[in-house]
Amino acid sequence: MQSDIFRYVLKTISTNYKEYLNDKVMLVDSFNEPEKKCQVCFRVTDIYQIANDKRGQKIVVGNQRYDVPTQFAMRIRLEFLAADQLELLSVMGQTAVFFKDNAVYELNEYDWHGNVSHKFFIEPVIRSTEYTENFKILFFEYRVEVQINSIKSERIVRVEKRDIRSNFVN
Repeated sequence: MQSDIFRYVLKTISTNYKEYLNDKVMLVDSFNEPEKKCQVCFRVTDIYQIANDKRGQKIVVGNQRYDVPTQFAMRIRLEFLAADQLELLSVMGQTAVFFKDNAVYELNEYDWHGNVSHKFFIEPVIRSTEYTENFKILFFEYRVEVQINSIKSERIVRVEKRDIRSNFVN
């Protein structure tokens, strides 16, 4: 279903990332002890709605009318852990290049109504220099905006084109 878009986004990004860095990283769900190979953990840290339609707008798809899709933002954090700091910094640099060069992805069957690009975009979250969260693990954070379709629809009937004529009476 199109509502699986959150799962699709994370899986698409992590799969492409793993292919890009090949044997340099190990994708993990949680960290073990630091190893020679850099461990990278993809974590979704937040999903929140960023737009609300208060006007009751509708979108027409085929012969059905739907509420406009609901817009969400999803934050993805990439956490890095390695025994060797130089290896860690190398992987972080390669990760920065990967996300700079691979910021656009196809949506395929997870596209939402009215999306003219048929793609989703990933952008970095810019943190201030006063960021004070006490982490022993270095991380990058990215943001993706997606929309989820409504499954509730109304059937519409399109107006037929007819030839209308009249006779003038004098």
